Amino acid sequence: MNGLAPFIIPLFFFRTCIMNGDRQDSALHLVGLDFLAAVIAHPGLSAKVVLNDRGAIFIPVTEQHRDHKVEAISYADDYAGNALAGMIAPGRIEIRNHRDFSPAEVTRIMRVLLADPRLARMRTWPILYQGRPLP
Repeated sequence: MNGLAPFIIPLFFFRTCIMNGDRQDSALHLVGLDFLAAVIAHPGLSAKVVLNDRGAIFIPVTEQHRDHKVEAISYADDYAGNALAGMIAPGRIEIRNHRDFSPAEVTRIMRVLLADPRLARMRTWPILYQGRPLP
């Protein structure tokens, strides 16, 4: 296989997830869970995430945060939108700075999201916001 093989599987799962309508549940909007599972299963791969207290959208690193929106979750450049942008790296979560979200608010959002059993594998991962660890 060529050097792109590790990236084909996660991208396939991301597209399948979206096409099959695995978009949300009644409590949280969680988009791209199959894609996220594929990324977690392949050490060395990363993903992007758009998130707020209403849910999260997990996308390939080749796509832009601002291009992925669902009801109540919208990230836009220059602090527009109601969501944060982040990266899921192997074993850690990094959230970009957003002037409308304090570290305490990001901590609360992450607790809400990680309480969902579908994100349980990420509960022990360190979370960075503004380059600093969150409690």
